[in-house]
Amino acid sequence: MNIKPFNDLHAIEDSTSDEALAAAKEFFQKRLKSERGDVPGWVLITLMTAGLVVMMWGLAGPALQSVFDAAMNKVAAF
Repeated sequence: MNIKPFNDLHAIEDSTSDEALAAAKEFFQKRLKSERGDVPGWVLITLMTAGLVVMMWGLAGPALQSVFDAAMNKVAAF
């Protein structure tokens, strides 16, 4: 079986379905083996998300506290 290289998605149009499937499988297996992950990127995303949460909490904290206190006072008065 002669497998054509699967460099892009247009290669599927020039192949039979079996050849295209084999080429896609080979492409994704190579890609998964070479994937090491992007640890610095995930660390940056995590730190930025934590920073956004802290900033939003600082801005909305007093308003959320007053809403919570009002709700608790209504429940306690019931």
